[in-house]
Amino acid sequence: MKTRVNTYKADYTNKIVYWTNQLNESINCAPIDKDTKKMQKALDSLNYFASKQIQIERMDEQVNEMIEKSNSEKIHLEFKSIGYKFTPEKN
Repeated sequence: MKTRVNTYKADYTNKIVYWTNQLNESINCAPIDKDTKKMQKALDSLNYFASKQIQIERMDEQVNEMIEKSNSEKIHLEFKSIGYKFTPEKN
């Protein structure tokens, strides 16, 4: 049995834009039409999707850092295998 790897990358930017617009509409409407339940729903949804997007972006940064570190270590190993010695950089 084959294992499927999900290559879909979640992206919540459209939902963030939608709920931002909903919140703006509920805040900027005429005072008689203001509905605090709609405002709260929009604010809660906006917070939820913004948090999810932040998590995704942080994970992407961590993965990229790991890839860069891995690539750097591979280069060091390749040079070491041919006898090149690295000296630590002094700051």
